Amino acid sequence: MSSSAAQIAHAAVEYSTFASLRLGRTVQSVVARLIRFWDSRNVNKNVEFMGIRLLLLEEMDSVIHAFTPANRASHYRPSLKAGCIVRLERFEVARVAHMYKVTEHQFLICFLPFTRLGEVHTDAPVIKSERFMMRRYDQLQVLANTNLELPDVVGEIRSVQGSDLSNDSSTTRVVVRFLIEPNVTVYLTLWDEAASTFRGLLKSGDKSKAVMLVTTVNPKLFGGNLYLISTQGTRFFFDPKLPEITEFLSSVGAASSPAFTCVDTLEGIKRKEHVSIGELNAFISNSDEQTQEADFLCKALVVGVNQENGWFFISCNFDLISNILFKRFTLIVSDQTIGKFSNVRFCVELAVDDGKYSAAFVVFDKEMTKLTGKEADVLALDEDLNGEGDELPRCLEELAGKEFEHDDNILPNREAEVTLAASSSGQSVLGNRTGVEYAEANPPEVEGAQKKRKLSSE
Repeated sequence: MSSSAAQIAHAAVEYSTFASLRLGRTVQSVVARLIRFWDSRNVNKNVEFMGIRLLLLEEMDSVIHAFTPANRASHYRPSLKAGCIVRLERFEVARVAHMYKVTEHQFLICFLPFTRLGEVHTDAPVIKSERFMMRRYDQLQVLANTNLELPDVVGEIRSVQGSDLSNDSSTTRVVVRFLIEPNVTVYLTLWDEAASTFRGLLKSGDKSKAVMLVTTVNPKLFGGNLYLISTQGTRFFFDPKLPEITEFLSSVGAASSPAFTCVDTLEGIKRKEHVSIGELNAFISNSDEQTQEADFLCKALVVGVNQENGWFFISCNFDLISNILFKRFTLIVSDQTIGKFSNVRFCVELAVDDGKYSAAFVVFDKEMTKLTGKEADVLALDEDLNGEGDELPRCLEELAGKEFEHDDNILPNREAEVTLAASSSGQSVLGNRTGVEYAEANPPEVEGAQKKRKLSSE
């Protein structure tokens, strides 16, 4: 094993606490339990691998976030084992970004080319096995749509809904009705690896054990309901001995509840072929919001773009205007303010017609980027530089009358074919992952200098 990932026999050599760490490169070392780690990927750039994120818990019961970049990840990955106590040396301490926080510590440990990581075999300190960043319902409401934290939540599964629930290789969406406080139920939306892992738990687990702790979720408010969106760091814990689960059972009453129900929509919707707008409307109008939800393919011609609500939105951390759809805005984004705002995102309302029925489909960022070939933030900057103000960008105007086929690559074809995710309990939106249903966090690991940009209109 290389010297930078060497086996460490004991922890008797002096080491620092997380509270004593100072910014910059350091010769200090820390000894901690590696409680969780996961791959960090940028879903906005073809799920590009960014590196590995780690959570370290020390004997002082403090948790710190660590990160090794992609170019060093393969070097350290063999040494990573959840639950083991490790010694970490020769690293850099940076200030953690104020958004997408996964711990309450103000600092972040960054791996360097000469960072050493090794397991402690003897004289290890006494460290708890887990620690979580728990949040209550009122706190989740405050955090919703801000992207400030990715907290942990404990609750009881009331029902599970999704397609092909018995197939643990499926990564499509799973929606869990989740009781987190007496008489308070939220929606836990699982995507990708989290959805696959949860399917595996359903396949092998006892449905009478419905209380679980879920980590690293992104709270969102949508249609008056609170949604907890899974992220790349989402993990599930069912151990009734965990203090957080014990406390939850005490608060809601320890009496056992009936096993939760599972609704598999794969059998509920037989037709996977294209449906008309009329058929889609009939399904939504007649469905039971607690038991039916399905994905459709719907062919339609784009006949126009509704400009009333603008064509983009931007998330920021101001309490009163967080995650509002802005039609007009003026923002100066510089080195000093770059951390205050997330990316400009598409939110375009398309008027479509299938020859018999018409409807309005709301298309969000990923699908609009495919349709236009441009990202929303770049387009917003171009529009500002061109001085077009409130005018609809030309690439959006040009969608009217055009016909496309939705695939991995958008290609002109005879009809506008797009994937429509239709939820009977919410508005219909275009795309496989849209709106509140997909809010995967892609936090910057270290805030760096970026080119100054000005995005403005009247």
